[in-house]
Amino acid sequence: MELLKVKGILADFEQMADWDNQPQILPFITVNFKEGTRHQKLDAYDMFKHGLKKAHFWIVVDGRKIGYVTYDVNPPHLLISSEESVWISICIGEKDSWGRGYAKEAMALLENEVKKAGYKRIELGVFSYNSRARSLYEKMNYQEFATIKKFTYYLDRWHDDIRMQKYV
Repeated sequence: MELLKVKGILADFEQMADWDNQPQILPFITVNFKEGTRHQKLDAYDMFKHGLKKAHFWIVVDGRKIGYVTYDVNPPHLLISSEESVWISICIGEKDSWGRGYAKEAMALLENEVKKAGYKRIELGVFSYNSRARSLYEKMNYQEFATIKKFTYYLDRWHDDIRMQKYV
């Protein structure tokens, strides 16, 4: 497996949107639970083109893109704001790649990219119902440090957002 930097062409963001909007993925990566629109992905594309502090990488296995990882430098939704902190996200978009250990490997590669770029702290949020992701993050030594109660609505009830961090 390898991470390849996203080149930033519109087709890249359209591929990400296709994965993000799959019904099996959407409730695990977005708070709004509304299908993303092309306009929203164009906003992400514009941010990329204007050099905002965000890095996108494809997760590539045997020459095939199976998902992506990102980090944002000190975005407003960090609970502990610092220029040395990043927010990370991951999406394994290809269903035949789920449950094969690629998320763990991609996370380790992303942590290395964050460290190489000179950042010291990683923060992430995981919805309380996403037990598989939470278990992965715990195995990778992420520590819970905060809970935002009743943060997102899913399956007819409110769920918490668990904030986790790791120093690299």
